[in-house]
Amino acid sequence: MRSPIDSMTFHHRKSFPLLHAGECALLGVDHDFTIYAEEIYDDVGYIAQTAIRFSGDKLAVVDEQDDVSIVPLKVPETCIHSYSAWQTMMMNFAGARHRGLREADRVAELVQPLTIADKLALAKHIGNGIQLHQILGIAESYVLAEVRLAPTLYFVCRRLRIAYALPQLVEDEAGLGYDYDTQSIYLAHGLDLHDQTEPTLESLLTGLPEVKLFRPMDCILCRDHLFIADGGSMQTPDQPERLSHIHVWQVEGLPPSSYDESTWSQKLYD
Repeated sequence: MRSPIDSMTFHHRKSFPLLHAGECALLGVDHDFTIYAEEIYDDVGYIAQTAIRFSGDKLAVVDEQDDVSIVPLKVPETCIHSYSAWQTMMMNFAGARHRGLREADRVAELVQPLTIADKLALAKHIGNGIQLHQILGIAESYVLAEVRLAPTLYFVCRRLRIAYALPQLVEDEAGLGYDYDTQSIYLAHGLDLHDQTEPTLESLLTGLPEVKLFRPMDCILCRDHLFIADGGSMQTPDQPERLSHIHVWQVEGLPPSSYDESTWSQKLYD
């Protein structure tokens, strides 16, 4: 059965690079689409905040690495804020440990199984040499943020932890052996609370048009525009540095009341 969210169309409007390659979040989006973003980066956990106009001009930047006594940006009270996953928390799940011994940890019983099609799509998505036969299932699911699109339709940013078998027993720095490990992936997708079956991982990995998201971590719907904070990554031998970004899509097909924050967000979250 076709979900109502399938009738919505997402048109990519803008992408704004941030300053660093760590994690990021949305502090708020004003009605003129001015974006207030926050980054946490480096092993120290420095904080940087940026205010960006929709034109791309930066209104203000504060960065703890430059000055540890920074004053946080003042986010206008008129801004739309992101919300924790209160309505979509049924998607949260915690099973197997991050790494360990498959038999001792009963991994086969604790992970959520995947179809062959899901494993094929996942192996291609991860792309770091993990083979289809190594993938054991989903060890953890956590919704990082949600926005309401319609009465029962939500858009979420979500982290999954995928368990996979290792070819042989290895030891960590403490000398403890393990024969499975996990890897996090991040998804951004729609969700219909009335849908009795969860979408396949294969379909969720498709993402949004025109932009390949790396680590979607936060989202805000302001009027008919969807803002997603996409985390970056430091340079490694296998890949270059990737700065965090804010990506924006215009959503066509929203019911008018879905982005009237004065009528619904207070009822749900205040």
